[in-house]
Amino acid sequence: MGRRLLDWMPMTKAELAAEALRLPLEDRLSLAESLWDSVENDAGSLPLHDWQRRILDERLESARQDPDAWLTWEEVKARVFASASRQRGE
Repeated sequence: MGRRLLDWMPMTKAELAAEALRLPLEDRLSLAESLWDSVENDAGSLPLHDWQRRILDERLESARQDPDAWLTWEEVKARVFASASRQRGE
């Protein structure tokens, strides 16, 4: 990672994003998961628009009617990590 002239100064959002994008794919996926988990924990404090709630309600109903057509978060993560491993030739 790059060395900052004044290490004690916090990074800007742009600098933080640039550093994150330099990470290997697996580390970026792990970081994305951590960020998403933190958002999920605070999601109740974000208001939803009516159109967003309708879409979520439709998707929940679809999942209830045909649960086999949907993947769990664990299944999605496993597929992404497997794909990343194949791309690296592991």
